[in-house]
Amino acid sequence: MIKKVSIALMFAALATFRCSDKDTAINAASQRFRPIIMTSLTFILGIMPLAFASGPGSGAQNAISIGVLGGITMTTVCVVFFAPFLFVWVRRISKTSSNGNEQVSEC
Repeated sequence: MIKKVSIALMFAALATFRCSDKDTAINAASQRFRPIIMTSLTFILGIMPLAFASGPGSGAQNAISIGVLGGITMTTVCVVFFAPFLFVWVRRISKTSSNGNEQVSEC
């Protein structure tokens, strides 16, 4: 799920590629923030009954679901904050390795 979210974020960034790299990443992150958060919250809220289950056999359900909750929360935070940063970083590396002759317009 997180891989699809980060790919969607970068496709949104590439769709508005006429601006500088930083502006492109910020614009894509702001456009895709709500869908990313809503998708992650839906998944988290779907796991919550397993995390707080009680009764016979609930020990294994609790352990697995709490691990999944922590993992999806951390990966969502990482994707929201680090995917735009990594996009800008990779674009700068690719520009310096390819002579940097591209024209960038300001938005």
